[in-house]
This record gives sequence, C-alpha cells and structure tokens, in this order.
Amino acid sequence: MKRLLLLILALAALVGIAVLKKQKLDARFSNSTASNTKTREYLFPDVDFSKVQRVLIQSPDSKVDLKVDNGVWVVTERDNYPASFDRLRGCTVEIKDSKITGKQIIREGAWKGAHLLKPEGEANKDGAGTLVEFFSADGRALVEMILGDSVEVAGTDAQLGAQGQRFVRIPSDGDAIWMLSTAFYELDAKPESWVDKGFIQVDGLREVSVTQADAKESWTAARAKADDQDFNLVKPAAGEVLDNGKIGLANLLSSASFSDVQSAAAGKEIMKDAVKATLKTFGGFTYEVAVAKQVKDGANQYFMTVKTTAKIPEKREPGKGEKPEDKEQLDQAFADDKKAMEEKLAREQKYDGWVYQVAEYAVSPLLEKRSAILKDPSAEGEAAPTAVPAASLMPGGQPPVTAPSAPQSPKPAPAPAPKMPAPAPAKDAAKPTAAPAQPKPLPKKPTTVTTPPVQVPAPPKPEIKPAPEPNANPATQGQ
Repeated sequence: MKRLLLLILALAALVGIAVLKKQKLDARFSNSTASNTKTREYLFPDVDFSKVQRVLIQSPDSKVDLKVDNGVWVVTERDNYPASFDRLRGCTVEIKDSKITGKQIIREGAWKGAHLLKPEGEANKDGAGTLVEFFSADGRALVEMILGDSVEVAGTDAQLGAQGQRFVRIPSDGDAIWMLSTAFYELDAKPESWVDKGFIQVDGLREVSVTQADAKESWTAARAKADDQDFNLVKPAAGEVLDNGKIGLANLLSSASFSDVQSAAAGKEIMKDAVKATLKTFGGFTYEVAVAKQVKDGANQYFMTVKTTAKIPEKREPGKGEKPEDKEQLDQAFADDKKAMEEKLAREQKYDGWVYQVAEYAVSPLLEKRSAILKDPSAEGEAAPTAVPAASLMPGGQPPVTAPSAPQSPKPAPAPAPKMPAPAPAKDAAKPTAAPAQPKPLPKKPTTVTTPPVQVPAPPKPEIKPAPEPNANPATQGQ
C-alpha cells in the first residue's frame, strides 16, 4: 500500500513539473496574437528600396559594409573594391518581395534559443543571428532585421511534406517573430563573398615568358598559330625540348577567377618574392603578371597581380585585291572589332593595382622552372619540334616583313654520262646471262610514334555582363 502511495505521489510530482515547464514555454512561444503588431502580407511593405545607399550585414564572426562611392557600390573591408552589383540587386529584390507565411509571439527570453539576438558583444555570441540593415544617403535606417534559425514546418499539401521556414525578427515589431519561406542564403556577412568576381580573360595566348630568380631557370615558350595546342621553347639550348605534357599553356588564364582581393599596398609583403611573367596574345594584348606562393596554417595559398596593355590598330589597311563594293562592310567589321578591343582593355585595366588570391591550377604553370618542363633527353624516338624563333612572333600573329634574299645564279647541271652501247648477244648463247645480285638494303630503324598529350578543353568562359550605370539602384536596375 505504501509503495502504491509513493508511486502516486511521484507521478503527481512529474505531472506538476511538466505543467510548470509547459506554462513557462507558453510564456515564451505562443501562436496567439497578443502582440500589437498586425499580420501583413510583405515583410517591408512601406520601404522605398530605391533610396538604399548602404548595406550592413553582421554575424557573430564577420561583418561586411557595402556602400555607394562615386556612383559605384564598393566593399569597405576590401579597400573599396567594387562590389557584386548582381548579387546586391538580387538580395534587395528578394527582401522587397518577401511574403510572410506565419507569425509567432516569442518572448525576449527565448530569442537566444532561436538565434534572434543582435550580434553585439560576446554575451550575445551564442544566441545571435545575422543582422541586416539598409540605410539611405542621409543615414536613416530603412531596413533592420535579424535572421534567425531555419525550421521545418509541416506543409498543408501532403505531397510537399515539410517546408523550410526561417525566423525573422524586426526590432520595431516587438516580440512578433515572422516566418518566411525565403532562406536569404545570399545575405552572407563575409566581405570576400561580395566582391565583384569579374576578371581578366587571356584569349588566344601566343607567347609566355617567365622570369625566375635564377636566370638559368627562366624560359619563354610560344606557338605559331592560335589553333596549335603545343608550345615550343624560344631559343632552346641544344637538346632542349618543351614537354607539353608537363605544362599546359594553351588555356592559361583564359577563364581566370579569384576568391579574394586586397589592395597592392596591403599585399606588398605577400608579393615581394613573386615570379614575374609576360603573356602576349595573337590579338595584341599583353599581360604583365606576378605570382606568389604563401603558406598559411599549413595550406598553400596563391596570389597574383596583373597589368594589362594592348596594341589596337587605329585604321584598317585594305587587303590585296580588295573590291570597292566590299570596303563598307570590311570597314564596319574593323570598327566593331576595334570597339570590342577598346572595351576589353578598359575593363581589364580596372584589375591593375590589386592583389588577387587565386586557385593553384590557375597560375601553377607560371611557377614552373625551366628544368622541370623539359622532356627527358634519354627518351628515344622523340622527334624534336621546330623551335619558334622570337623574331617571328608579332602582336596579331602576323609574321614580320623581311627582305627577300638575293637570287643566286643557278648552277649548270652536270652533263649526263654518255650511254654505253649494249653488247651484242652471243650467237651460241642459249640462255640470257643472270643479272648481278643487288646489294641488300640496310635495315631501317623501327618507327616509333609518340602520342601527343591530350589537351584538356578550357572551361566555359563566364558571361561578361555590362557594368551597371553610375548611381544604379539595386532595387530597380535590370528590371
């Protein structure tokens, strides 16, 4: 009897504890409409996003400050390097068009559990979310919200199942916490995520010249035609042959990209021992490149700088046998090409004066030493390709005009030897005399065939989008 009584008392105590916990939980999380904030369709229905001139995104671990500087959006933490306008526009439109899917009343004491606190100080670090603020030119806050946890909510449609929802707290809405199906993944607080990732594109590489600290390890390689996959050494020493299987040059920096950037002043220490290289194209572009390798936290990191120049012809030289009726069409084609080259030069010269962090594969050929890219001289059956003389390569791929050599007087052909009359056959000869035995031909060396290295096709080039107009607004540009 006593045992039964003790069990009943223990059960009553457990029920009481459960009720108290539920009451405390209900005091924090509630689906009621006790808040004075009314439910609305859009998250920010009354904000004029065309007035946005600054965006601040802050998480517990990082922060990025985007602002308009001289009509261009820039990343403050990257020495005002141009920001990705497309990304900024996409995020702005996403916030502007975000519709509310649900509302909960979450008391302040529970904000930490849902990561809805502002990322201010160490005290809030564990429970902080991502703070997003938009400001006008006069510093007035247009948008302020904290992105919290994402949760799965059972869908009304059985086929859809659970759907992702994200908690969003707007400080001016008190304890009303909004639920949205928009995840806001692009609202990253890392500065490197926001820099404009446009970069140089080396099209039709003609010649590569690498200068190493040890002059003996420097080298220059070139190809005669743009569709040649293999490069040859320029002015090779006796027995030197470039091994194109060890170094790929045909697509070098043709689809270049980078992961982060800093000013030349900030990266001065990084680039002090850089390897210098000069890249020349058939189209007349020259890229002065410097590449450095650094080790940080046990991992290799690669950095590069670039300076771009180009020789763009001012006028078109008529072709041999050109017809007058073709002149207008040819002139227009020349003008179009000239404009495209000028735009490419202007675009790529904007990358001068910055230090870019790049992937190893993008620049590793420029770090190779001469001794490491030559074929093994002990290999047999390798036919040495003809070296490309440095003087035969000019911008645009045209060979230099050279004076023809003076004609030489033809040498008289030697007089043919007089033919000897054939001896008359003997009358009593019954059979013709057997022909003398021919000497056996010398055995030929076995023919060897070397399979050329397979060239990996260049990755697709990123689409080049026109730069946004000065003072373009991310909420309206491109619509």
